Amino acid sequence: MEVNPDANLTVYADQIVISGTLHLPGRSVMLFARRLISADGAEIFVDGAKGAEPKEALKAGARSAKFPHKKKVAVGETGEGGRANCTWKNPAPS
Repeated sequence: MEVNPDANLTVYADQIVISGTLHLPGRSVMLFARRLISADGAEIFVDGAKGAEPKEALKAGARSAKFPHKKKVAVGETGEGGRANCTWKNPAPS
């Protein structure tokens, strides 16, 4: 899994396996799991200078400049029909 070093990290899972090193200086790392497993040499570093503030989330009704066809909806609001931005060369995986 790629981890954005400029954002806080929150993971919810049944099982989380940490392998390698995560360097997230000044970030908040929250891991919620029934089982947390660390492989040999696994490390998480959050020490160091505070990083830049995370980008603000879209407000309900706003559209992203990067994805103008998507709109964030309020809780309980009906969303728009979805669309896929890819074409399957072979039958779609099931």
